[in-house]
Amino acid sequence: MEDQYWEERGIAYRTNRFDHSRETLVFIHGLGTGCAGWASFETALESKYNILTYDLRGHGHSLRYKHYDDYAPEKLADDLIALVQVLEIRSCSLISTSFGTLIALLFLRRYPGMVHKNLLLAPVYKNQPLTVGAEKPKPPLLAKMPGLMPFSRSHGRRMDYSGFEYAEDLQWGRIVHEIRNMSLRIYLFYLYHLNGFTDYGWWSQIEVPTTILHGTKDSFSPYHSAVELSKIIPNARLVPLDGGNHIVTINNRNEILAQIAKG
Repeated sequence: MEDQYWEERGIAYRTNRFDHSRETLVFIHGLGTGCAGWASFETALESKYNILTYDLRGHGHSLRYKHYDDYAPEKLADDLIALVQVLEIRSCSLISTSFGTLIALLFLRRYPGMVHKNLLLAPVYKNQPLTVGAEKPKPPLLAKMPGLMPFSRSHGRRMDYSGFEYAEDLQWGRIVHEIRNMSLRIYLFYLYHLNGFTDYGWWSQIEVPTTILHGTKDSFSPYHSAVELSKIIPNARLVPLDGGNHIVTINNRNEILAQIAKG
């Protein structure tokens, strides 16, 4: 795997040497993690697949944008669409986790025909009706308050997850390090965007074959939300992770690799 940087958008990403005869896997990380959270998957899969992992805005080595609106999920999806076009990726399987599943949804909706397999890991979902053309509510003033905090445009850092054999949902040592790597300002911006996201209803129009892996003891995104999501996606299959929590990329690596291998 090789670290690369796309100056135009300030996006740091990693790829192996692409072989057009192989399937391409595109990974989207969750809040606070950065592409470092996929390191063990890169090692396990890079000899069989083309791999793309990348840092979302404000994460890892990607650029720290200044304003609240810079972190809107729609802009994050734009980044990924532009990146796969620059890399001349014409088809792929999409693997996303937690907050990253929102970007996967917008990518699937706006770039139809690109993705032939969709794997959702501990997805975030709220049962909301599809309201086509409805004007989005304006964010509360509180959402922009973190913008008063000091801002540094310097790049952040990536965290090493190799020492984690198991992670709790509320593991403050890990969470504090993740926040430091991206800054509290940007972390709060992401949380407000997550809370204000209203486009979940688009899942009902996504027909890409989808597998959902979700822990039955997830305290961030309850298991029943995954059950509901599996019912509205036309070609979805739910795989429960008995006793699993939200940090599936660390705790359920083998189960995820098994689903990827199923093709």
